[in-house]
Amino acid sequence: MPLRKAQHEPLVSLETFNGVQERLSGKARAPDHVDLNVDFPMRGDVCCDDCGHPLTANWSKGEFKSSPYYLCRQRGCGSKGKSIARVRVEGAFEELLHRLTPAAELFTLAGAIFRDRWDSQAQRDAEQAKLMKAEIAQLDKATALLLDRIVESDSKTVIAALEERVEQNQLRKLLPIEKCSKNRDPRRGYEVTLRTAMAFLARAWNLWNSDRTEDKSAVLKLTFANQLRYSRKEGFRTPKTTLPFKVLAEFSSQKREVARPERFERPTLRFVV
Repeated sequence: MPLRKAQHEPLVSLETFNGVQERLSGKARAPDHVDLNVDFPMRGDVCCDDCGHPLTANWSKGEFKSSPYYLCRQRGCGSKGKSIARVRVEGAFEELLHRLTPAAELFTLAGAIFRDRWDSQAQRDAEQAKLMKAEIAQLDKATALLLDRIVESDSKTVIAALEERVEQNQLRKLLPIEKCSKNRDPRRGYEVTLRTAMAFLARAWNLWNSDRTEDKSAVLKLTFANQLRYSRKEGFRTPKTTLPFKVLAEFSSQKREVARPERFERPTLRFVV
């Protein structure tokens, strides 16, 4: 049965439906699953620095109480089975978040950077919507020509073939129509979005201390672009952060490079030396 545009509120979008069909047919690769729970929120997101495999975790029973540990179980790894106290790993992670928190004076200047990116994205969205509308118009024009040929034809075989092509054109229109509809949806204003983003950038470590595993998961996903690597001897390796943190870090570095060690007066002998 051919697909048709429904008149009721859809349960899933066409884009989602197509993605599911591709996954069922084996064409799509499922995203990496992050295993999180209340006791070990970093399990699956932190890798062993020796072998690169994700650390697992468990509770180790002692004489009087059980203690939480992260550890690597990868066969052949030099750190296999060597436990690392949870407080040590997660304490180092909180220190890492504190170091990533941008200085307060950078936020005003960072707002200009994000505004520029926001405007660029808005322009790309508008260009995409224009292309989608042109594609819809082209399909409508082709469909109209096909309908004219159906009216003029007396051959049932030709009419059936033309009707099939009309059906295909209607199906091809559904995806660009849906994308145009998304582009017309009202979005939150830039100031509201920026304020929310800046609040996260300034207090990511505070969100990490939340009791909700969803908040901890959000911190990991929104702060780091890939899995963290942890060395039993040296702690966390330098992480690859997401774009907002990366932009602020680069901007901060540039600001330090252009800073002058002296005032604008003529240098004294102390500075010359």
